[in-house]
Amino acid sequence: MPLQIVHATAADVPAIITWAEELFRRFHGFDPFRFDVFEQPMAPGFTRFYLGLTTDPDVLIAVARDGDQVMGYVYARHEPRKWDSLIDEAVWIHDIVVGDQHRGRGVARRLVTEVEAWAAARNLHRVLMTTAPANAEALALFGALGFRTTMVEMMKVVPPTPEKV
Repeated sequence: MPLQIVHATAADVPAIITWAEELFRRFHGFDPFRFDVFEQPMAPGFTRFYLGLTTDPDVLIAVARDGDQVMGYVYARHEPRKWDSLIDEAVWIHDIVVGDQHRGRGVARRLVTEVEAWAAARNLHRVLMTTAPANAEALALFGALGFRTTMVEMMKVVPPTPEKV
């Protein structure tokens, strides 16, 4: 069966959770302090999060399928104007992941194309995304798709202050 990109439903959430956990493990490996473990196990939190998003009209969650097998997903959100970031309305790709065994087949490109079509249908002309600097594959892919670097996130760990007696 040919690759299909479809909008996710609640029935897709278990497969999405599998990929979300994989994405988290990858990013946690890049920087465990930045990509923190909120709760263990993480699946219940991911389930609550993604179930809530499947019915949000400002969210696109699309899955890539080969028959009944989910190969990966993308989560994007229509974000309002943000004065603190100096950006007008835009679509922000928050997550995109394709299983290692499915890479090299154009799956991520098709997922991004779906986001772009969703943005265009909303008359939005900016699609943004972030990734870890160590994620060379994502940087190469998004660069090849026409994305360019506009901002760089930086973080400093501030030690706790001693308690006042």
